[in-house]
Amino acid sequence: MNKDFFLSQYEKYQLGHLVTEQTHPLTQGLSNHCHEDLAHALQTFQKVDLGALELFKNQIAQLTPLKEAIHQTLNEGKKVFLCGCGATGRLSLLLESLWRQKTNRDNVVSMMAGGDVAMVHSLEGFEDYPQYGERHLLQLGFREGDLLVASSEGGETPYVIGAVEAAAKISKKNPYFLFCNPTDLLLQTVERSRNLLNNKLINSLSLCVGPMALAGSTRLQASTVLQLAIGLCLLEDEDPLILIDDFIRIIKGINYSVLKPMIEKEADIYQEKSFVMYTPRAFSTTVFTDTTERAPTFSLPYFEDSKGTPSSWCYVLIP
Repeated sequence: MNKDFFLSQYEKYQLGHLVTEQTHPLTQGLSNHCHEDLAHALQTFQKVDLGALELFKNQIAQLTPLKEAIHQTLNEGKKVFLCGCGATGRLSLLLESLWRQKTNRDNVVSMMAGGDVAMVHSLEGFEDYPQYGERHLLQLGFREGDLLVASSEGGETPYVIGAVEAAAKISKKNPYFLFCNPTDLLLQTVERSRNLLNNKLINSLSLCVGPMALAGSTRLQASTVLQLAIGLCLLEDEDPLILIDDFIRIIKGINYSVLKPMIEKEADIYQEKSFVMYTPRAFSTTVFTDTTERAPTFSLPYFEDSKGTPSSWCYVLIP
């Protein structure tokens, strides 16, 4: 890439000021806690998860129009498209899978930046081009009367923005765009987000739940909230507010420390330069989300995609 061109464009991708990119005050020094008191580190994660869920609960009422739009579209015989990239792309694929299992119908269609390969290998280059999102949407057959529900943790991903803007032109059903940063902050600082948020043909839903437990590409709590938001609208008939109370009770009742032996065992295996094989059954997409996201976050090798690439530390076997 030409150096002058890069220098003229780099500010568009400086996102450290966004809430989703900030360091969470509860997890400062987390690396030391993991070495010194792993149980305490896991309890800290639980506190951050619960804090995000409580913030989400306070905003859940704004999901009512989304829930109504999804079910109106499906009842009219049209399709609902789910779009994201990285973790939000994988959660889109997961939600489509859950819908197919529940209904045995194919009227929910998911898409993610990079396509199928991005399920197992982070393809961040595909995220940076809005025309890829538009092209992918058209290739999947999006047409008049269909509804797009797109998610982006930060609210600034070009691929997702391209798909949303295209959907607003094609269908009279205004697309939904869900994200986890304050709307005002995006309007002030991110031009591509500003253009989308000012578009009256697009329904924008900010579900800001504070900084993440881990700063970086995982954006764990934001992904959880976005999956809950769309999943509650698509898959459940009950009031989302009742369901989120139940979910919070479940999370409060979980002892995160039960993960400690497994974490220590996995760390020992890697220290011995051996490998881990995950064997998920119903939750293979969730495992792919976790294993794929940690590669760029922690500078680990990806799943191999060609001869000569470094060996991945873990593998996934789907029975």
